[in-house]
Amino acid sequence: MSARRVSVVVPTCNRPGPLRRALASIRTVEGPDIRIEIVVADNGSCPDSKTAAAEYGAKYLTVEKKGPSAARNTAMFAATGDYIAFLDDDDAWTDKHLRKHLELFEANEELDLVIGQVISTNEKYQPFGDPWLAEPPEAGPDLLRRMLSGYFPQIGAVLIRTRVRDQIGGFDTNLIGGEDLDWLL
Repeated sequence: MSARRVSVVVPTCNRPGPLRRALASIRTVEGPDIRIEIVVADNGSCPDSKTAAAEYGAKYLTVEKKGPSAARNTAMFAATGDYIAFLDDDDAWTDKHLRKHLELFEANEELDLVIGQVISTNEKYQPFGDPWLAEPPEAGPDLLRRMLSGYFPQIGAVLIRTRVRDQIGGFDTNLIGGEDLDWLL
């Protein structure tokens, strides 16, 4: 089997330290089965963010419009992978991230989006609490009801087929919060 090509969208704004940790965590996922393209979209003004992106072999794009939606859109529309994943600059992945997502896609051609569990950590990446959600929700009308009633999937746990971007477009840049849930809905 050839390697799956995954583009990772990373919005950032003046946080080169956390950005480096996020990018390092993405690189731990790579292997012979997964090729990763990282696309960093920066709407800040810290020159060290560009340096951090270069250190991890990421494409670096400057975004004039402020906000995570504008940054995510810029990176998402520059992505060239078969799949698109998201990771905010202050989050991190485990080295096993994406593989179960990809297995689900390979077993179900009709799936367009997979959401994984999230493990909360402190700033030193020490876990606390149980993984969230304990049990994955079933697809269907109840999932929409749950999302509107407080189940807000974390964008860093999402993997989509690139065709989703092409079908529904980008994040709403007019929103100043909840733009990721709006896009997922």
